[in-house]
Amino acid sequence: MGVVMVLAAAGVQAQLPTFYVDVNAPGPGTGTQINPFPTVQGGVNAAASAAFGTVVVSPGRYFENVVVPGPSAFGVTVFGSAGASRTIVDGGGVGPVFRVTTGVFGMGSGTCNLTGLTITNGQGTLASRSGGVHAPDGVTANLYGCIIEGNVGAVGGAGGIGGAVGGAYGTAPLLNNCIVRGNQGGDGNTGGVRGDAYCRNTLFANNTGGGGMIPGPGAALGGTSNFINCTFANNVGGAGAGGVQGAGAIQSSGVLTNCVLWGNTLPVSTAVTGPLFMVTSITQGGNVPGLTDPLFADPVNDDFHVLPLSPCIDGGTALMTVPVADFDGDARVGPPDIGFDEAFLRLVVDQPGGAGGPVRVQNHHLNFGDEIFNVYSTPCPGAPGSGPAGFLGLCTTNPALLAAQVLTPVGTFPFHYLATGTTSNLGQYGLPPQTIEALAIRVAGGAIVDTSAIVDFTVQ
Repeated sequence: MGVVMVLAAAGVQAQLPTFYVDVNAPGPGTGTQINPFPTVQGGVNAAASAAFGTVVVSPGRYFENVVVPGPSAFGVTVFGSAGASRTIVDGGGVGPVFRVTTGVFGMGSGTCNLTGLTITNGQGTLASRSGGVHAPDGVTANLYGCIIEGNVGAVGGAGGIGGAVGGAYGTAPLLNNCIVRGNQGGDGNTGGVRGDAYCRNTLFANNTGGGGMIPGPGAALGGTSNFINCTFANNVGGAGAGGVQGAGAIQSSGVLTNCVLWGNTLPVSTAVTGPLFMVTSITQGGNVPGLTDPLFADPVNDDFHVLPLSPCIDGGTALMTVPVADFDGDARVGPPDIGFDEAFLRLVVDQPGGAGGPVRVQNHHLNFGDEIFNVYSTPCPGAPGSGPAGFLGLCTTNPALLAAQVLTPVGTFPFHYLATGTTSNLGQYGLPPQTIEALAIRVAGGAIVDTSAIVDFTVQ
């Protein structure tokens, strides 16, 4: 995807003044593509002097503590051209990675946009207490596709994105498709995001709140926040005086929609403190009853995508505010999944003509040439995974029959085929009344790379 397309997708007007940065440039540079600046700070300084300037940063590791001067710079966008995994801004442990300076009376106005960056190794100071991104009150810090990790807040400052000095002022951060992980909050503050946050498709994992007399929550602290399709996992509330512990995940009022809170430390058996209204969210010991394991793929190794039997799959509520795609860019179709991940490969078994009609099989979210297996179990005596034996998570009385389906050659529909488009419509098949369980499997190089959720369908 080209720079113009990505900027447009991030809500950035590509025709605005643009300056270029490359860590390998000899410098000092003029900010053009031919003669880029060698530092992010150089690009930001140039963009701050223009109206709503954009800084395009080439891949590399930039050891900088970037100051975004205010108030004239509000509207500045810093864009990692190769994405967060390859565009890293490292604060060196000596100050915030990004610090937006204040305007009149210590307050700012407008927006500061950070896109496709890893923001790491920041250290809050007494003057600018948030380690990752420090912004004054009135500034909307917008982050798109960023990784904020390994930052430490000073006393009263967040480790990830936070408020002004001592938390007396707060930001209104917007996070979209971000990862906030492994940050440490300063005393009394959060390891993750501080402010009246609006977050979508964002993962908060392994953050730790600060201690002090009033310990901070692990992931988020704010007044009124809105979290949509976010996952909060393995966050730890700060350890305060007298054994008091901060909330494992969130201390805020607001709304959680289609979110997962799991594996966070639980003061007084709750991962959340504050009057949060929850919509189809899975919580562990939280304000909504239910201890249904979301079935993360590999949480020990920080993989918080979900497995095929996860209750997150198709478990969400479809609202106008729900993102059209998930963190990985996979489309959210039908009932959305809960959390930041949408199960990619999808299998649908239905009777479009109603009872007595033929059965249709569909596979969604395919790429041209994908090798797909559909495996069917019948009769199915109970819920997914039940029955006298188990095979691929399916209930079955005849594992050999399921194994035989996997051995069918390519082109044997609907069992084994190569995809020719993004959706495959297979059938229709006349079947007697029965209950079927089915699973779709994507194979590449002889190995399973993706599976759908298990489908239960009763033929009528």
